[in-house]
Amino acid sequence: MTVAIFLVIFVILCIFCLITLINKLRGNKKLLKDKKIDIILLLLCFTALITSLALFMNMSIYVSNYQYRGGVSLVTGGNFWNLMSWLELPILFTVCAILIVKIIRKPNSI
Repeated sequence: MTVAIFLVIFVILCIFCLITLINKLRGNKKLLKDKKIDIILLLLCFTALITSLALFMNMSIYVSNYQYRGGVSLVTGGNFWNLMSWLELPILFTVCAILIVKIIRKPNSI
């Protein structure tokens, strides 16, 4: 249930982000310095992070209750995809942290 709620929020934020990007590209060339875009991207990344954490938790619960000697590699589709699911979480966390620093930072500081 919570994953579905985050997915709906993610889709709404994606649509809002696309509309904002199209409007900014038509009139304003300083798109990368706009804090509204950074806030929207932060919300998208944070929603993706929460959704990934929820799916990861559900997968671990499923694997721990799996009775037929299955493992995480069996659920994810192999060792490579198991590694990718582990790698997804720190990458999303890093992107969220970078966006938070970018939003908080003053515009003239490096």
